[in-house]
Amino acid sequence: MANFIDGGDATFEALAYANPHPGTQQFIVAQFEGPTPALTQAGQAFMTAARERMEAYMDHQAMRSSNALVRNLRSLWGEDVIGYLNDLQALQHAPPVMQRWIMAMPELRTLYHQQRVDGYSDTYVDLHPDVKGEAHYDYRRVVDGLMQETPEEDWSATMYLEELYPGDADLTLQEQQAVLDTWANVHSYLKTGMDDPTSSEGNERG
Repeated sequence: MANFIDGGDATFEALAYANPHPGTQQFIVAQFEGPTPALTQAGQAFMTAARERMEAYMDHQAMRSSNALVRNLRSLWGEDVIGYLNDLQALQHAPPVMQRWIMAMPELRTLYHQQRVDGYSDTYVDLHPDVKGEAHYDYRRVVDGLMQETPEEDWSATMYLEELYPGDADLTLQEQQAVLDTWANVHSYLKTGMDDPTSSEGNERG
């Protein structure tokens, strides 16, 4: 699934490219710190702008890595936060706030409506029974503004301009990505085995 993220050049670069190796970063920094007496005033201005852009990019990468680490640690410690769940046990014991977004996955909701998965029966309350996909408010919140591939192999991105429920806030890009990555794990478990990723008792699905 490809995602469209609305942002500036720095956001695109940080998301499109992998983190450079630390040695590469050090080499680049060294080039900027070297003497540049032969450069014209315009050349000096260009070097200054390039260095500022490089530093902003690296700061952005560090912030992304830091935010990801905090989300993963909070999930590991059992905090009720939106974060990436990377294995079956984490899915089966998802915190309540993540249960809501996991259960917005259309493929999983189909099984849930067929009573073939538990659906966190002790804690999850389905406020939108019998709806899934774009008709489902929670699904729209997850994919709002993200570009997705259509069955015709085209691309589309939809921004849902709707009134949020009381107490709700727009998901951040990081939260949206955490949910989508978690959906990918759910899909993998549904495809490769009979474990129910929504059963806290570790049951198999129907």
